[in-house]
Amino acid sequence: MPASTKTMRICFLYCSCILFFCSAKLHAQKPHLDIKAPYSVSVVGAEQLEARSVTIGNVTELILRLPKTHALVQRNSTYDYSLTGGGQRNDLIYFNREKDPVYLRSVVTDQNAVPILAIEEIRVLKNVESGYKWQNMPGKQYAFQFDAGTKKYKDIAFTGTYKPQFVVPLFADNGEMISNTSWLDKINLMLSKKTFSETKPDDAYGDGGSAIYNYKQFPGFANIETETIQYKDLNGTVREEIYREYYSDGFMYEEITFYDCNGIIEHFDSSMYDDYGDEYEYTEMEYKNGQPVSGYRDIEDEDEFGFYDYREYYNPKTDRFERNVLALGDWNRYKAFQYERQSLKVCTNNPRNVIFIGGSLLREDANPGFNLYGGLIDYTRFLDTKIGITGDVRINAGSVGVTDYTKMNFMAGITYVPISKAGLDDCLTFSAHALVGVVNIKSKYGNYSNSQTAFNGVIGPRIDYNFNKQFGVGIQAELNPVFNKGGGGVSYNYGLATGVRYSF
Repeated sequence: MPASTKTMRICFLYCSCILFFCSAKLHAQKPHLDIKAPYSVSVVGAEQLEARSVTIGNVTELILRLPKTHALVQRNSTYDYSLTGGGQRNDLIYFNREKDPVYLRSVVTDQNAVPILAIEEIRVLKNVESGYKWQNMPGKQYAFQFDAGTKKYKDIAFTGTYKPQFVVPLFADNGEMISNTSWLDKINLMLSKKTFSETKPDDAYGDGGSAIYNYKQFPGFANIETETIQYKDLNGTVREEIYREYYSDGFMYEEITFYDCNGIIEHFDSSMYDDYGDEYEYTEMEYKNGQPVSGYRDIEDEDEFGFYDYREYYNPKTDRFERNVLALGDWNRYKAFQYERQSLKVCTNNPRNVIFIGGSLLREDANPGFNLYGGLIDYTRFLDTKIGITGDVRINAGSVGVTDYTKMNFMAGITYVPISKAGLDDCLTFSAHALVGVVNIKSKYGNYSNSQTAFNGVIGPRIDYNFNKQFGVGIQAELNPVFNKGGGGVSYNYGLATGVRYSF
C-alpha cells in the first residue's frame, strides 16, 4: 500500500476511541438518557428549527427538526474521548425530505482542540457527488478529493488549516403538520405501569414458549420506566431479551439481545427513539461462543448506502470501537459474522426433561449364567440438544436353585444424542448413555443372608419411538460391569430394558 495510506492508517488507529457501548459486557450495561428540553434554533433561510439534545454515555446527539412537519433536518453527534486521553469527534449530517443524508461531515480534534481528521461528502440520490478527506499528521498533511469521473478519491496537494469546504442545504417547513399523540400515548401507558410483572404464552421460539414481562422504575429516577421482556422457548431457555427505558419526555432507549439454543449470546443492538418515535441506531454487535467478535457504531443503520467512512468498528483485540481507515474498515469482517434471526429458531422444541420407566432383564456373569428381573427409572436433564445429565435407580431379583438374589443400583452419568436426524425432536431418537455408581447385592440361602456393596456402571445405546412431544416408548441394551471387592475381579453382566418415556 502507498506510504501515505499507511501513515493515515496509523493516524486513524491513533485516533481510535472507546465508546460507552464497547465493553464485552455490553448487553449488561443499562444507561439512561440525559434529555434536554426542546428549544428553538434560528437558521437563516428557514423557519426556526426545534432542537432536542440527548446524551448517552460519551455521545451527545443534537437533533434538529422542522417544528411543523417534524421532518428531520440535521443530526449532530459529538463523541467525548477525554476519559481515554483523546479529544472529540463531531459528525454533522443533513437530510433531505426522504430522510436520506445529503451532506455529511466528520471532524476529529485532539485533546488540544486541533483538527487532525476531516471528511466531507455531498450526496445525491445516496451517491457521492463530491467529497473531501483531510488528514493532519505531525509535520505532514494529506488530502483526498472525490473525482466524479472515476468515483474515487484522489490525492491532492494541500497545506494549511482545515476549513469546511461545502455549504450545507437549508429547508423550509411547507408541509402538513403531523402529530405524535399516538406515540406519546404509548409512552405514557408504559410510564403508568410502575412495578408490574406477568408471563404470557408466546410461540416466537417454538410452541410452548413464553414471554416474561417485568416493569419497574429506573433506580433513582421517578420519570423513567424500564421494561424487560424475556422470550423463552419450551425448554425455558431465554432466546431473546428486550430492554427498554421510557421517558416522560417521550423518548425511549432500547437494547435487543439474541441468544442461541443454549442461552449463549449471539447478537446485540441498541437504539434511541425520539418523541415522535423515530429510531436512531447506536450499536450492532456480533458474538461467537459468547464472546464479541465484530460490531460497529453507525450514524445510520446498515441498510443505508455506504456511509462507512463514518463508522467505528469493534476491535476484539483491544475490546473497543475504532475509526476505520478511509472506508477500509472491518465492514467485511462484520458481514462475515452477521447473524440471521431465523437461524436462532433452529432448535429442538422438545422438552429437556425426560423420564424413562421400564422393565429390566439382567443376565449375570456366572457359571452357569442366570437372569434377574426387575425394573428401572431414570431421569435425564438435557443441557442442550445433544448432552444430558442422567440419574438412574433400578432393582433386579431372581433365584438360582435355593439362593435368592436382589440387586439395587444407584447410578449417574451422561446421555449423548449423536445423530441430528435422530434427535430429541424426531420420531426416532437414538442415544447412548454411560453411568457409574454403586450396587448393593443381597443373597439369601435358607436362614443365611449376605449383603455387599460394590462399584458398577452401565454403558449402552437406546432407541425411542416418540408418539408426540411428551410420550414415547424405548428399548435399550447395556454392558454392566461390577467391580467386586476383595480381589473378586470384574463381573461383566448384560442388561436389556424396555419401557415408556415421558418428556416435559
